[in-house]
Amino acid sequence: MVGFIWGLVSCNGFGVGGATISTNLGVTATALPDGSYLMNHPAGTFVFTASKEGHQPDVKTLFIGSGSFQNVPFNLRKN
Repeated sequence: MVGFIWGLVSCNGFGVGGATISTNLGVTATALPDGSYLMNHPAGTFVFTASKEGHQPDVKTLFIGSGSFQNVPFNLRKN
């Protein structure tokens, strides 16, 4: 079963296009130019990391419910 997460990857209030959202299961998505993303993922509890070169990553442990849609924002900080 699959759930979905969506949201915005930002830094200082601005979207970070091209940021990568990845999980410890190996699933990845790339943020659009405005920083928004959508990814589907198997249900369960996993570690999600948003990252982009020149920024410190944001790491979250999330439970993804089967058929759920969750808004999960990520906030990066410049190195």
